[in-house]
Formats: sequence, C-alpha cells, structure tokens
Amino acid sequence: MGIAPQDRLETLCRADMEAIERDVAAIKAAMKKVNEMMAHTWTGSNADHWRTGHEARMRQLRTLFESFPAEEKKLIEKARKKQEKLDRKAHGGNA
Repeated sequence: MGIAPQDRLETLCRADMEAIERDVAAIKAAMKKVNEMMAHTWTGSNADHWRTGHEARMRQLRTLFESFPAEEKKLIEKARKKQEKLDRKAHGGNA
C-alpha cells in the first residue's frame, strides 16, 4: 500500500507550479495589454516619468517570471526526493 498518486508530494508540487504558470501567463497578457494602451495615454514630462517607472517595474516582474522555471525544477526535485524518503520509511527502509 502506498500513497495515492494524486497525494504524492511531487504531484502536489507540480499542480501548484502549473497554477502559478497559469497566473503568470494571465499577468503577462495583462502587461502586454497595458503596453499596447500606453501609446494612447497622456503625454508630457509627468507621463514620461511615470512610464519610466512603469517600465522598470515591468522589467522586474519579467525577471522574476523568468526565474520561475529553474525554481520550479528545484522545488519539484526537492519534493520528489522527500517523497522517496517518505516511501522508504513507509516500507521499512532506511531514511
């Protein structure tokens, strides 16, 4: 008797990561729409200043989003190893 596949740590971790990926995709789509609207907004030095700040924040978000795949792999591997350890323990093996 083992842990049901849907309850395994790796499966749960993958499901969480997929939810994050969906949310990131939605945020990226919204960011794209904002950028498309920028050309139709107000002009002047205040607008230029705001746009510069906005672009900096968007670069930070893109950098964060780009770090997700590598972090996702690390988290899934960590969950897989932890599950293996729990499985060995449950089957009387050394942990």
